[in-house]
Amino acid sequence: MTKTTPTTTTAENDKLAESRGHIKVEFGQDSPVTLNSVHLGPLPEGAGIMRGSKLENVKSKDFIQLTYPRNPMIGSPQNYTYPNDFENMVAEWTYYKDEKYHTAKSGNLKITIETLGETAKGEYSFKTENDIEISGNFDLRPRTLS
Repeated sequence: MTKTTPTTTTAENDKLAESRGHIKVEFGQDSPVTLNSVHLGPLPEGAGIMRGSKLENVKSKDFIQLTYPRNPMIGSPQNYTYPNDFENMVAEWTYYKDEKYHTAKSGNLKITIETLGETAKGEYSFKTENDIEISGNFDLRPRTLS
């Protein structure tokens, strides 16, 4: 599995973002963070990836990467357990904060997908390798042209 390094500025990330919406992150006892430079895209065999960072013209301090498994049911809420339901996943769940990766060792995902690779809404939670709890919600939609 791969990790994504937040090497571009969040302003550059926003120009590349293919989606709109947010991913909210609660990290341990810290105040919640809303990441609104977001990407929702397909992975091989019907799986998908969700990424979020901040919309500020500085290097990203917070970045999250989540995935959903292959062939999800469209239109109704689905519950998944990470990593058990994520066979052959090419990317891991990771939260990047304060120049450190926090990688999931176990977690849960409740997701509703209306259009594969375009819309996703739900909640997630995971425990890291260092037993830190990370949780939140997301609402991702296609970017509209104005």
